[in-house]
Amino acid sequence: GMQTSYGRYAAIFTGSDRARLDAMFRDLRAPLWQYGYEEDFPPLGRDFSDALCERYERARGCTIDHDEAWEAFRAAGFNPAHTDEVFAR
Repeated sequence: GMQTSYGRYAAIFTGSDRARLDAMFRDLRAPLWQYGYEEDFPPLGRDFSDALCERYERARGCTIDHDEAWEAFRAAGFNPAHTDEVFAR
């Protein structure tokens, strides 16, 4: 388990719902109570947005305006949870 392998590997837990993710580590009854610490990462950039555009273009056989998609992604706060909403337009 995670306790018996401590120090041999590192785990990264991420998610788009910060409140639920936080509850996994901060609640005394939570499965990962006090297991890790919070670290901020830089926002996802234009390369992420472009890669998603290309993925949608291949999957749907359509063309997406990458500049427009980037602006929509920025307006959504760079949150990957909103990618379907942003790139489905």
